[in-house]
Amino acid sequence: MNKPKDLSGSQKRKLKKARCEADKKSAVFFQGYVKRLRSDNEGGESSQTTDDLDPACPPSKATVDSDGNLDAQSVNTGDMTIATDRNNLAEKVIEKDSTVSNIDWQDPAKWPNNISDSSRVALVKLGPTKIDRNTIFPFDTDRRRFTIENCYRTLKNGEKMERSWLIYSETKDSVYCFCCKLFGLRNIPTQLQSTGFRSWRHLQDSLSSHEKSKMHIECMTDWKELEVRLDCRKTIDDENQNLIQREETYWKQVLERLVEIIKHLAKRNMAFRGTVDRLYEPNNGNFLSQVELMAKFDPILSEHVRRVQSGDLQRVHYLGKETQNEFIDILGNAIFKEISRRVVAAKYYSIILDCTSDISHEEQMTAVVRFVTVSKNTVEICEHFIGFVVVDDTTGKGLYETLLDILKSNNLELNNCRGQGYDNGSNMKGKNSGVQARILKDNKRAFFVSCSCHNLNLVVSDAGHSSVTAELFFGVLQRLFAVFAASTQRWQILKEHVNISVKSLPKTRWEGKINAVKTVRFQVAEIRDALQELCRMSQGKDAKLRSELRGLCFEIESLSFLIRLVVWYDVLQVINKISKALQCPKVDLHTAMNMIDGALLQLQTFRESGFETCIATAKKMAEKLDISQTLPESRTPRTRRFFDYESQHDERPSDPMKRLEIEFFNKLCDIAISSLRERFEMTQNVCEPFSIIRNSDNFMRLDRTQILTKSKALENYLTGEDENSDIDGRELAEELESLKAYFVAAGMTDLSALVMISHIIDKGLDEIYPNFTVTLRIFLTLPVTSASGERTFSKLKLIKTYLRSTMCQDRLNGLAAMSIEHGICNELNFSDIIASFANKNLAKSHFKTSVVQKFLIRGPIFKARPGPAVG
Repeated sequence: MNKPKDLSGSQKRKLKKARCEADKKSAVFFQGYVKRLRSDNEGGESSQTTDDLDPACPPSKATVDSDGNLDAQSVNTGDMTIATDRNNLAEKVIEKDSTVSNIDWQDPAKWPNNISDSSRVALVKLGPTKIDRNTIFPFDTDRRRFTIENCYRTLKNGEKMERSWLIYSETKDSVYCFCCKLFGLRNIPTQLQSTGFRSWRHLQDSLSSHEKSKMHIECMTDWKELEVRLDCRKTIDDENQNLIQREETYWKQVLERLVEIIKHLAKRNMAFRGTVDRLYEPNNGNFLSQVELMAKFDPILSEHVRRVQSGDLQRVHYLGKETQNEFIDILGNAIFKEISRRVVAAKYYSIILDCTSDISHEEQMTAVVRFVTVSKNTVEICEHFIGFVVVDDTTGKGLYETLLDILKSNNLELNNCRGQGYDNGSNMKGKNSGVQARILKDNKRAFFVSCSCHNLNLVVSDAGHSSVTAELFFGVLQRLFAVFAASTQRWQILKEHVNISVKSLPKTRWEGKINAVKTVRFQVAEIRDALQELCRMSQGKDAKLRSELRGLCFEIESLSFLIRLVVWYDVLQVINKISKALQCPKVDLHTAMNMIDGALLQLQTFRESGFETCIATAKKMAEKLDISQTLPESRTPRTRRFFDYESQHDERPSDPMKRLEIEFFNKLCDIAISSLRERFEMTQNVCEPFSIIRNSDNFMRLDRTQILTKSKALENYLTGEDENSDIDGRELAEELESLKAYFVAAGMTDLSALVMISHIIDKGLDEIYPNFTVTLRIFLTLPVTSASGERTFSKLKLIKTYLRSTMCQDRLNGLAAMSIEHGICNELNFSDIIASFANKNLAKSHFKTSVVQKFLIRGPIFKARPGPAVG
C-alpha cells in the first residue's frame, strides 16, 4: 500500500509544536545575546561575554539558562587564527585550507564535505554569493528551471523577504543552503546541505519546509552570531588572538633579520657554517657570529638569543643549517623566477653558454640569457644568470640536451630564441654536431654569434706564433718574472727599484699579456738595474743564477729586444682596449663591429708606417740605457739553389734592421690583419641582413626601392620553419620611409640601434613603428661575447672553494644567484619570501601557555623539525 502524500492531522500538530518550541528558544537566545552586547558596549560586565566564544566553532547545540546566557560547557573552542585582510578573503581560504588549495570557493558544489574552521570563518566574512537577476538558468528534462522568484519568501501579509542563505551552483545547476553547508550536522545531511537541490517542481515547497526546520534555524543562529561577533571583534579567544598576533609579529621580525644576514653573506660569497653550531663558540661560523653581533644592538635578536639560551625554544629557533638551506633555496628560486618572468615579457632572448671544471672536478655549465627590456620610457639590454648545471656528457649532443632542460625549467620557449653565444670549442661551434648546429635545426632564427673576445684572443695568438722572434720575446718576459719570484729576497730587491712589479704571463689570454709587456716597456732601465744588483749579490755563490741573470741583462740591453717590446705593446694595446669594451653587457653587435673595423684600420695604418715610429722609440730607450743604438751585423746564410729560375729576390737582406722588419714586424701585422678579418667573418654575416637598421644613416641614404628590397630580405631572414616571420617587410619599408622624414625634421643623424629604439619608446612612437621596433629588439638581443658566462665562473670559484667542495648543486645555485644577481635579490618582497618559507612547513610550537598550544602564522604554516644544538 502506497504511503499517503499529505500529512495526517496528528503529524501536523506535532510539527507545529516543534516549530513553536524552536521559535521560543531562538527568541530567548537572541534576547540574551542582544542584552550581552548592550552591556558590553555600555561598559558593564556579564557572567560570560562573547570574548569567550570561538568564532571558528560556534555553539551548534548550545543551551540557554534562565538569564538568557549560553552555557559555556556546551561551547566547542578550537585553536585557529582569524584572517584580518578583508580584501583577500578568498585567497585566505585557499592559504588556510592547504589540502584543497585548488577549490573554487565561489561555487558551493565544489566545497569539501569537511570545511576547516579557518575556511568557515573566511566564508562567513565573504558571505553568500548573491544570485544574479540577469542570469539565464538552464532547463531540465521537464523543461523547468530555477527562477529568481525562489530567492524570496512570501509572508502572509504579502511582503517578500529575501532568502539570503540560498546560493546557486552553475556547475551542477542546483541550489544550496549557505548556513547549513557551513554549520549543519554531517551525520544527517539534507540535499540543500550536501548534494544540492535541483527538483524545480518541488523547490518552493522544499525551501519553505527547510527554512522552518529546527536544524536550519540553529545553523542560521550560528551563522548570524558568528557574523556579529566577527564584526564586533568580540571572540572567545580575543586575548589569545592578540597574543598570537604579537608572537607572529615577533617571529616575522626575527626571520626578517635572519634573511638579511643570509643575503649579506651570500652577496659577499662568504661561508655560513663553522666547525660547531652553537652560539658564542669561537668557531661557529659567519652566520651565527652575525647573529651574535646583531644581538648586541638589536632588541629583537637579543630577545631571540635570550630565549634560545634560556631553553624556551627547544626545537624551533631558525638558526640551524636547515633554515639556512631553505631560505637560500627560496631566495634563489625567487630570483630565477623573476628573471624568467622578465625574459617571457621581453619575448625574444639569446642564450649564452660556457663550461668549466670546479674544485670537485665536476664539469659545470653556466647559462646566461640576454634580452631587451622595454618599459614605459627606457630600453635596456640585460644579461642575467639562470643557473649552473653539472654536465656529464660534454659532447655537442649532451650539451644540447642539457640546454633544452634549462630552457624548460625556466619556462622559456626555444622558438623565441634569436641568438646563441659560445666560445670557439668544437662541441659548441661545430658545424655538424655542435650545439649551435643542433639548435639551428630546431630553430633557424637562433643565429650563432661566436664570442668576440675569444676571437680577438685568437687573433693575438695567431700573431704571437707568426715567427720565432715573436715567440721568443714572451719567453724573456716569463724568465724575468721567474727569476724575481723565486725568493722573497729577490722580490724585495725588485720592489726597491720599480714602482710596478713584473707580471706573469697568462697561459690562454693572449691579450692579457699586455700587463707583463707594459711593466717592462716603461721600467726597462729599473729592471736592468735590479738584475745587475742581483748579479753582484750572487757573485761567488750561485754560478747558475749569475749566468741566467747575465743572459737576461744581455737580452734587455739589445736594441732588437727593445724594438720588439715597443711593437708588441702597441699591438696589444689596440686589442686590449677593444676586448675590454666588448665585455660590457650593454654593447650591441653594431658597436662591436664598428670597434673591430676600427682595430682593423689601426693595424693597417700601423703596418704601413708603424715600424719607423717603433724604431725611434726604441732608440730613445736605448739611449737611456746607454747601449748601442744599432743592430749588430750578422752573417747572412746562403740559400742553396737547385734551379736557375729560382728568384734572387728570395734571399734575406743583409741589413739587420730590414731583416727584422720583414721577418718580425711585417709577419706579425699581416697575420693579425688577416686573422682579424677571417675570425669575424661569421659575425659580419649575421649582422649583414640587419645593416639597414643598424644605423639611421644606413637607410636614410637609400631610395624607396632599395629600402623595400632590403626590408624584404630581412623579412625572409627572420622567417622560421613554420613560414611565419617576426616582421612584415613591406610595412617595415613604409615605416623606414616615414622615419627618414622624421629624423631629418628633428635634425637627428648617425643614430645607433639602441639610441633609435630608446627615442621611439620615450616618445611613445612604438605603436606607429611596430615592425621597426621589433627588428631593433631582435638585433639588440644578439649576443656579442660570452663574458657574462666567464664572470659567473669567477663567482663559482669564490663560492665553491676547497673547504666547501661538497656543496650540493641547489645550494650552489642559490648562493650564486644572490651573489651574481644581487640587484634582483634586493628587490624581492620579504612577505613573499616568508610565505614561501612557511608553505614548505607545518605548524611549529613556538611558545607554551595554558591558553594557546600552537602558533600558526596567518596564511603560511611552519613545520616542526628539530634543529641543531644552538644555544
